[in-house]
Amino acid sequence: MPLAFSPSGHPGRSFRLSRAMLPKEQLDISRPKDLGEWKGGDSATACKELVRSYFARDSVLGCQNLDTPFTCYKYWWNPRLGYIW
Repeated sequence: MPLAFSPSGHPGRSFRLSRAMLPKEQLDISRPKDLGEWKGGDSATACKELVRSYFARDSVLGCQNLDTPFTCYKYWWNPRLGYIW
């Protein structure tokens, strides 16, 4: 999946997954280093600082609220992840 960002210009504080993550899937949440420098729709500055990564072992499902606002997410298949069960 390509990197996705908020084109509306408003950072998010929550997200929802409708299914459990598979063992090699990874979800990265990021934001600009300074939210004041970001203009919605500008992917060049939107994803400079990683906020958090989620993996299947985190058992993330349903709605999740974050303390830190974010502007980007990347949900992807990471072949380097091992099966951790």
